[in-house]
Amino acid sequence: MEIKIRQKLTFDYIEKLYRELQTNVPNVEVDLILPVKVQDAGFGLLPALMQFISTWLRNYKGKLVIPVGDTVEERRAFACSYPGYFALLMAWKKAPIVNDRGVDIRLEMRDYTRQMHKQLSFMKDLPQRAVLIPCFDHFSAEKALSQWVYPNGTSFPDDDGDLDNALYRALATIQHHYAGATDYSTLKSNYGELLGIFYELVRNTHEWSLKDPLNERFLAPSGRGAFFRLHSGSVKNLSEAAEGHPGLIEFFTRSDDNSATIKHFIELSVYDSGPGFVKRFNKTESLADYTMEAEVDTIRKCLTKGFTSSAGMAHGIKSKGLDKVLRLLNNAKGFLRIRSGRACIYRDLGNDPYQPTKDHVQVILRDWSSGNMDRYRKMPEVEGAVITIVCPLN
Repeated sequence: MEIKIRQKLTFDYIEKLYRELQTNVPNVEVDLILPVKVQDAGFGLLPALMQFISTWLRNYKGKLVIPVGDTVEERRAFACSYPGYFALLMAWKKAPIVNDRGVDIRLEMRDYTRQMHKQLSFMKDLPQRAVLIPCFDHFSAEKALSQWVYPNGTSFPDDDGDLDNALYRALATIQHHYAGATDYSTLKSNYGELLGIFYELVRNTHEWSLKDPLNERFLAPSGRGAFFRLHSGSVKNLSEAAEGHPGLIEFFTRSDDNSATIKHFIELSVYDSGPGFVKRFNKTESLADYTMEAEVDTIRKCLTKGFTSSAGMAHGIKSKGLDKVLRLLNNAKGFLRIRSGRACIYRDLGNDPYQPTKDHVQVILRDWSSGNMDRYRKMPEVEGAVITIVCPLN
Protein backbone atom coordinates (compact mmCIF):
# COMPACT_ATOMS: atom_id res chain seq x y z
CA MET A 1 0.00 0.00 0.00
CA GLU A 2 1.05 3.59 -0.49
CA ILE A 3 -0.08 6.97 0.76
CA LYS A 4 0.53 9.92 -1.53
CA ILE A 5 0.53 13.39 0.00
CA ARG A 6 -0.65 16.28 -2.14
CA GLN A 7 0.95 19.72 -2.30
CA LYS A 8 -1.87 21.67 -0.65
CA LEU A 9 -2.30 20.99 3.06
CA THR A 10 -5.20 21.56 5.42
CA PHE A 11 -5.84 20.20 8.90
CA ASP A 12 -8.83 18.22 7.64
CA TYR A 13 -6.72 16.70 4.89
CA ILE A 14 -3.98 15.64 7.32
CA GLU A 15 -6.56 13.99 9.59
CA LYS A 16 -7.87 12.16 6.51
CA LEU A 17 -4.32 10.88 5.89
CA TYR A 18 -4.22 9.48 9.43
CA ARG A 19 -7.48 7.64 8.90
CA GLU A 20 -6.16 6.21 5.63
CA LEU A 21 -2.88 5.20 7.28
CA GLN A 22 -4.55 3.53 10.24
CA THR A 23 -6.74 1.28 8.14
CA ASN A 24 -3.55 -0.81 8.17
CA VAL A 25 -2.36 -2.80 11.16
CA PRO A 26 0.97 -1.62 12.61
CA ASN A 27 4.25 -2.86 11.12
CA VAL A 28 2.87 -3.63 7.67
CA GLU A 29 4.51 -2.05 4.64
CA VAL A 30 3.07 1.34 3.72
CA ASP A 31 5.07 3.53 1.37
CA LEU A 32 4.86 7.29 1.90
CA ILE A 33 5.06 9.49 -1.21
CA LEU A 34 5.90 13.13 -0.49
CA PRO A 35 5.59 15.97 -3.00
CA VAL A 36 8.78 17.73 -4.07
CA LYS A 37 7.21 20.98 -2.93
CA VAL A 38 4.46 21.74 -0.41
CA GLN A 39 2.44 24.88 -1.08
CA ASP A 40 2.81 27.69 1.44
CA ALA A 41 0.84 26.39 4.37
CA GLY A 42 -1.26 28.15 7.02
CA PHE A 43 -0.87 28.17 10.78
CA GLY A 44 0.63 24.98 12.19
CA LEU A 45 0.33 22.92 9.03
CA LEU A 46 3.99 22.16 8.34
CA PRO A 47 4.56 20.91 11.93
CA ALA A 48 1.34 18.90 11.57
CA LEU A 49 2.78 17.26 8.45
CA MET A 50 6.00 16.50 10.36
CA GLN A 51 3.92 14.82 13.06
CA PHE A 52 2.26 12.66 10.42
CA ILE A 53 5.66 11.62 9.05
CA SER A 54 6.81 10.73 12.59
CA THR A 55 3.66 8.66 13.17
CA TRP A 56 4.20 6.76 9.91
CA LEU A 57 7.84 6.02 10.71
CA ARG A 58 7.13 4.94 14.29
CA ASN A 59 4.35 2.49 13.42
CA TYR A 60 4.84 1.20 9.88
CA LYS A 61 7.43 -0.23 7.55
CA GLY A 62 7.77 1.02 4.02
CA LYS A 63 9.74 3.29 1.72
CA LEU A 64 9.97 7.06 1.67
CA VAL A 65 9.27 7.87 -1.97
CA ILE A 66 10.39 11.20 -3.41
CA PRO A 67 9.26 11.88 -7.00
CA VAL A 68 12.44 13.66 -8.07
CA GLY A 69 14.13 13.20 -11.41
CA ASP A 70 17.83 13.24 -12.10
CA THR A 71 18.16 17.03 -11.96
CA VAL A 72 20.10 18.77 -9.22
CA GLU A 73 17.38 21.41 -8.92
CA GLU A 74 14.61 18.98 -7.95
CA ARG A 75 16.70 17.10 -5.43
CA ARG A 76 17.99 20.27 -3.84
CA ALA A 77 14.48 21.74 -3.76
CA PHE A 78 13.19 18.75 -1.80
CA ALA A 79 16.09 18.42 0.64
CA CYS A 80 16.19 22.17 1.28
CA SER A 81 12.49 22.41 2.06
CA TYR A 82 11.37 21.99 5.66
CA PRO A 83 9.14 18.92 5.10
CA GLY A 84 11.74 17.34 2.83
CA TYR A 85 14.66 17.89 5.19
CA PHE A 86 12.67 16.62 8.17
CA ALA A 87 11.49 13.51 6.30
CA LEU A 88 14.99 12.66 5.06
CA LEU A 89 16.64 13.03 8.48
CA MET A 90 13.90 11.06 10.23
CA ALA A 91 13.91 8.25 7.65
CA TRP A 92 17.69 8.14 7.17
CA LYS A 93 18.32 5.17 9.48
CA LYS A 94 14.80 3.74 9.42
CA ALA A 95 13.36 3.48 5.91
CA PRO A 96 14.59 3.10 2.33
CA ILE A 97 14.66 6.44 0.49
CA VAL A 98 13.84 6.03 -3.21
CA ASN A 99 12.63 8.01 -6.19
CA ASP A 100 9.38 7.25 -7.99
CA ARG A 101 11.16 4.62 -10.11
CA GLY A 102 12.19 2.72 -6.99
CA VAL A 103 15.88 3.68 -7.24
CA ASP A 104 17.69 4.24 -3.92
CA ILE A 105 18.72 7.92 -3.75
CA ARG A 106 19.85 8.17 -0.14
CA LEU A 107 23.48 8.85 -0.98
CA GLU A 108 22.56 11.31 -3.73
CA MET A 109 20.55 13.36 -1.20
CA ARG A 110 23.39 13.56 1.34
CA ASP A 111 25.06 16.66 -0.13
CA TYR A 112 21.76 18.52 -0.16
CA THR A 113 20.88 17.63 3.44
CA ARG A 114 24.33 18.87 4.44
CA GLN A 115 23.64 22.10 2.60
CA MET A 116 20.33 22.53 4.41
CA HIS A 117 21.99 21.75 7.75
CA LYS A 118 24.43 24.57 7.08
CA GLN A 119 21.64 26.98 6.13
CA LEU A 120 19.77 26.14 9.33
CA SER A 121 22.93 26.49 11.42
CA PHE A 122 23.47 30.02 10.12
CA MET A 123 19.77 30.89 9.62
CA LYS A 124 20.62 31.92 6.09
CA ASP A 125 18.83 31.39 2.75
CA LEU A 126 15.97 29.59 4.46
CA PRO A 127 12.77 28.65 2.61
CA GLN A 128 9.09 29.46 3.00
CA ARG A 129 9.50 32.71 4.96
CA ALA A 130 10.00 30.73 8.13
CA VAL A 131 12.66 29.37 10.49
CA LEU A 132 13.01 25.77 11.63
CA ILE A 133 15.22 24.88 14.61
CA PRO A 134 15.36 21.06 14.50
CA CYS A 135 16.92 18.39 16.68
CA PHE A 136 17.30 14.75 15.59
CA ASP A 137 18.22 12.74 18.66
CA HIS A 138 18.93 9.47 16.83
CA PHE A 139 22.15 10.97 15.43
CA SER A 140 25.33 11.83 17.31
CA ALA A 141 25.10 14.93 19.50
CA GLU A 142 27.12 16.98 17.00
CA LYS A 143 24.56 16.32 14.27
CA ALA A 144 21.52 15.90 16.49
CA LEU A 145 21.31 19.10 18.52
CA SER A 146 20.84 22.59 17.13
CA GLN A 147 23.30 25.06 18.62
CA TRP A 148 20.47 27.61 18.65
CA VAL A 149 18.75 25.81 21.54
CA TYR A 150 21.83 24.01 22.90
CA PRO A 151 24.37 26.85 22.96
CA ASN A 152 26.35 25.09 25.68
CA GLY A 153 26.72 21.78 23.86
CA THR A 154 24.56 18.86 24.97
CA SER A 155 23.07 20.39 28.14
CA PHE A 156 19.88 22.38 27.89
CA PRO A 157 20.20 25.96 29.26
CA ASP A 158 19.08 26.77 32.79
CA ASP A 159 17.67 30.18 31.88
CA ASP A 160 15.50 31.50 29.07
CA GLY A 161 17.98 34.31 28.47
CA ASP A 162 20.29 31.70 26.93
CA LEU A 163 17.81 31.35 24.05
CA ASP A 164 17.49 35.10 23.48
CA ASN A 165 19.95 35.01 20.58
CA ALA A 166 18.03 32.19 18.89
CA LEU A 167 14.70 34.01 19.16
CA TYR A 168 16.14 37.34 18.05
CA ARG A 169 17.83 35.80 15.01
CA ALA A 170 14.75 33.78 14.09
CA LEU A 171 12.48 36.83 14.17
CA ALA A 172 15.00 38.98 12.32
CA THR A 173 15.34 36.30 9.64
CA ILE A 174 11.59 36.01 9.19
CA GLN A 175 11.05 39.76 8.96
CA HIS A 176 13.65 40.03 6.22
CA HIS A 177 11.26 38.19 3.89
CA TYR A 178 8.46 40.65 4.50
CA ALA A 179 10.36 43.74 3.35
CA GLY A 180 9.04 46.07 6.01
CA ALA A 181 5.58 44.54 6.43
CA THR A 182 6.35 44.75 10.12
CA ASP A 183 9.48 45.65 12.03
CA TYR A 184 11.30 44.59 15.16
CA SER A 185 9.67 47.33 17.22
CA THR A 186 6.29 45.74 16.49
CA LEU A 187 7.47 42.59 18.24
CA LYS A 188 8.95 44.27 21.28
CA SER A 189 5.72 44.38 23.24
CA ASN A 190 5.40 40.58 23.11
CA TYR A 191 9.08 39.66 22.93
CA GLY A 192 9.44 38.70 26.59
CA GLU A 193 6.35 36.48 26.40
CA LEU A 194 7.60 34.82 23.20
CA LEU A 195 10.99 34.14 24.75
CA GLY A 196 9.44 32.56 27.83
CA ILE A 197 7.06 30.41 25.78
CA PHE A 198 9.84 29.35 23.39
CA TYR A 199 12.09 28.33 26.28
CA GLU A 200 9.44 26.42 28.25
CA LEU A 201 8.11 24.49 25.25
CA VAL A 202 11.51 23.46 23.90
CA ARG A 203 12.64 22.52 27.40
CA ASN A 204 9.54 20.37 27.68
CA THR A 205 10.67 18.36 24.63
CA HIS A 206 14.12 17.93 26.20
CA GLU A 207 12.67 16.56 29.42
CA TRP A 208 9.74 14.49 28.23
CA SER A 209 10.02 13.39 24.59
CA LEU A 210 13.31 11.48 24.30
CA LYS A 211 12.31 8.19 25.94
CA ASP A 212 9.42 5.75 25.89
CA PRO A 213 6.45 6.20 28.27
CA LEU A 214 8.18 4.14 30.95
CA ASN A 215 11.34 6.24 30.65
CA GLU A 216 13.38 3.09 29.96
CA ARG A 217 14.69 3.39 26.39
CA PHE A 218 15.47 6.17 23.95
CA LEU A 219 13.11 6.46 21.00
CA ALA A 220 14.43 6.32 17.45
CA PRO A 221 13.99 8.03 15.16
CA SER A 222 13.39 11.08 17.31
CA GLY A 223 12.64 14.51 15.88
CA ARG A 224 11.76 17.63 17.83
CA GLY A 225 12.20 21.35 17.52
CA ALA A 226 10.65 24.76 16.97
CA PHE A 227 9.12 26.36 13.91
CA PHE A 228 8.64 30.13 13.53
CA ARG A 229 6.65 31.89 10.88
CA LEU A 230 5.29 35.39 10.40
CA HIS A 231 1.83 35.43 8.79
CA SER A 232 0.49 38.60 7.19
CA GLY A 233 -2.71 39.14 5.30
CA SER A 234 -6.09 40.76 5.21
CA VAL A 235 -8.65 39.67 7.78
CA LYS A 236 -10.66 38.23 4.89
CA ASN A 237 -7.78 36.10 3.57
CA LEU A 238 -6.72 34.92 7.03
CA SER A 239 -10.30 33.93 7.82
CA GLU A 240 -10.53 31.95 4.57
CA ALA A 241 -7.28 30.17 5.46
CA ALA A 242 -8.83 29.13 8.79
CA GLU A 243 -10.75 26.36 6.98
CA GLY A 244 -14.03 27.49 8.51
CA HIS A 245 -12.82 26.94 12.08
CA PRO A 246 -15.00 29.27 14.23
CA GLY A 247 -12.37 29.70 16.95
CA LEU A 248 -9.63 30.73 14.52
CA ILE A 249 -11.92 33.02 12.54
CA GLU A 250 -12.98 34.81 15.71
CA PHE A 251 -9.33 35.11 16.75
CA PHE A 252 -8.35 36.67 13.41
CA THR A 253 -11.27 39.07 13.25
CA ARG A 254 -11.38 40.17 16.88
CA SER A 255 -11.84 43.92 17.38
CA ASP A 256 -11.70 44.62 13.65
CA ASP A 257 -14.70 44.57 11.31
CA ASN A 258 -12.74 45.77 8.26
CA SER A 259 -12.05 42.72 6.11
CA ALA A 260 -9.38 44.62 4.14
CA THR A 261 -7.25 45.40 7.20
CA ILE A 262 -3.79 43.82 7.00
CA LYS A 263 -2.87 41.98 10.17
CA HIS A 264 0.36 40.33 11.29
CA PHE A 265 0.68 37.22 13.48
CA ILE A 266 3.70 35.29 14.71
CA GLU A 267 3.45 31.50 14.83
CA LEU A 268 5.57 29.37 17.11
CA SER A 269 5.06 25.63 16.81
CA VAL A 270 7.03 23.25 19.00
CA TYR A 271 6.87 19.61 18.00
CA ASP A 272 8.26 16.25 19.13
CA SER A 273 7.94 12.57 18.27
CA GLY A 274 7.85 11.33 21.87
CA PRO A 275 5.12 9.39 23.71
CA GLY A 276 2.74 12.35 23.87
CA PHE A 277 1.15 13.98 26.91
CA VAL A 278 -1.04 11.16 28.17
CA LYS A 279 1.29 8.18 27.71
CA ARG A 280 4.26 9.99 29.24
CA PHE A 281 2.37 11.52 32.15
CA ASN A 282 0.60 8.28 33.08
CA LYS A 283 3.52 5.98 32.13
CA THR A 284 1.31 3.88 29.90
CA GLU A 285 2.02 2.38 26.48
CA SER A 286 -1.61 2.33 25.36
CA LEU A 287 -4.53 4.75 25.30
CA ALA A 288 -7.10 1.96 24.94
CA ASP A 289 -8.35 2.28 28.53
CA TYR A 290 -8.76 6.09 28.38
CA THR A 291 -11.89 7.94 27.40
CA MET A 292 -11.43 11.17 25.48
CA GLU A 293 -12.45 13.10 28.57
CA ALA A 294 -9.72 11.32 30.54
CA GLU A 295 -7.15 12.13 27.86
CA VAL A 296 -8.00 15.82 27.88
CA ASP A 297 -8.12 15.78 31.67
CA THR A 298 -4.50 14.57 31.67
CA ILE A 299 -3.50 17.40 29.31
CA ARG A 300 -5.19 19.82 31.71
CA LYS A 301 -2.98 18.45 34.48
CA CYS A 302 0.09 19.06 32.33
CA LEU A 303 -1.02 22.67 31.92
CA THR A 304 -1.56 23.18 35.65
CA LYS A 305 1.15 24.57 37.87
CA GLY A 306 2.66 21.89 40.06
CA PHE A 307 1.58 18.82 38.12
CA THR A 308 4.60 18.84 35.79
CA SER A 309 7.09 20.06 38.38
CA SER A 310 9.29 16.99 38.36
CA ALA A 311 13.01 16.49 37.95
CA GLY A 312 14.40 17.00 34.48
CA MET A 313 15.86 13.90 32.87
CA ALA A 314 19.37 15.24 32.48
CA HIS A 315 20.12 17.60 35.33
CA GLY A 316 17.47 17.34 38.03
CA ILE A 317 16.18 20.81 37.14
CA LYS A 318 12.70 21.60 38.40
CA SER A 319 10.34 22.55 35.56
CA LYS A 320 7.96 25.46 35.98
CA GLY A 321 5.40 23.56 33.94
CA LEU A 322 3.26 24.54 31.00
CA ASP A 323 1.15 26.72 33.26
CA LYS A 324 3.73 29.43 32.57
CA VAL A 325 3.06 29.09 28.84
CA LEU A 326 -0.64 29.81 29.37
CA ARG A 327 0.16 32.80 31.55
CA LEU A 328 2.60 34.29 29.03
CA LEU A 329 0.28 33.55 26.14
CA ASN A 330 -2.50 35.32 28.02
CA ASN A 331 -0.38 38.48 28.16
CA ALA A 332 0.04 38.31 24.40
CA LYS A 333 -3.69 37.59 23.79
CA GLY A 334 -2.62 34.50 21.85
CA PHE A 335 -4.16 31.33 20.49
CA LEU A 336 -3.13 27.78 21.49
CA ARG A 337 -3.61 24.50 19.59
CA ILE A 338 -2.46 21.09 20.84
CA ARG A 339 -2.47 17.82 18.88
CA SER A 340 -1.38 14.79 20.90
CA GLY A 341 -2.63 11.26 21.33
CA ARG A 342 -6.21 11.15 20.09
CA ALA A 343 -6.98 14.70 21.18
CA CYS A 344 -7.00 17.97 19.28
CA ILE A 345 -7.84 20.96 21.46
CA TYR A 346 -7.47 24.71 21.49
CA ARG A 347 -7.83 27.81 23.59
CA ASP A 348 -8.17 31.45 22.57
CA LEU A 349 -6.70 33.40 25.47
CA GLY A 350 -8.54 36.50 24.30
CA ASN A 351 -11.88 34.81 24.91
CA ASP A 352 -10.84 32.38 27.65
CA PRO A 353 -8.24 34.33 29.64
CA TYR A 354 -5.76 32.71 31.99
CA GLN A 355 -6.81 32.33 35.60
CA PRO A 356 -4.26 31.13 38.18
CA THR A 357 -5.38 27.80 39.60
CA LYS A 358 -4.01 24.63 41.13
CA ASP A 359 -7.22 22.79 40.25
CA HIS A 360 -6.68 21.28 36.80
CA VAL A 361 -10.43 20.93 36.27
CA GLN A 362 -10.57 24.73 35.97
CA VAL A 363 -8.22 24.81 32.97
CA ILE A 364 -10.29 25.62 29.87
CA LEU A 365 -9.60 23.52 26.78
CA ARG A 366 -11.99 23.40 23.83
CA ASP A 367 -12.51 20.57 21.37
CA TRP A 368 -11.00 21.53 18.00
CA SER A 369 -13.97 20.29 16.01
CA SER A 370 -16.88 21.55 18.08
CA GLY A 371 -15.59 24.14 20.56
CA ASN A 372 -17.10 22.11 23.42
CA MET A 373 -15.42 22.21 26.81
CA ASP A 374 -16.83 18.94 28.15
CA ARG A 375 -17.10 16.61 25.13
CA TYR A 376 -14.14 15.81 22.91
CA ARG A 377 -14.00 14.11 19.54
CA LYS A 378 -11.84 11.01 19.25
CA MET A 379 -9.25 11.68 16.55
CA PRO A 380 -6.78 9.24 14.94
CA GLU A 381 -3.92 8.56 17.34
CA VAL A 382 -0.67 10.40 16.62
CA GLU A 383 2.89 10.17 17.90
CA GLY A 384 4.34 12.95 20.02
CA ALA A 385 2.82 16.39 20.36
CA VAL A 386 2.57 19.58 18.37
CA ILE A 387 1.85 22.77 20.29
CA THR A 388 1.12 25.73 18.06
CA ILE A 389 0.75 29.21 19.47
CA VAL A 390 -0.22 32.29 17.47
CA CYS A 391 0.20 35.84 18.72
CA PRO A 392 -1.12 39.04 17.12
CA LEU A 393 1.41 41.75 16.40
CA ASN A 394 -0.90 44.68 15.68
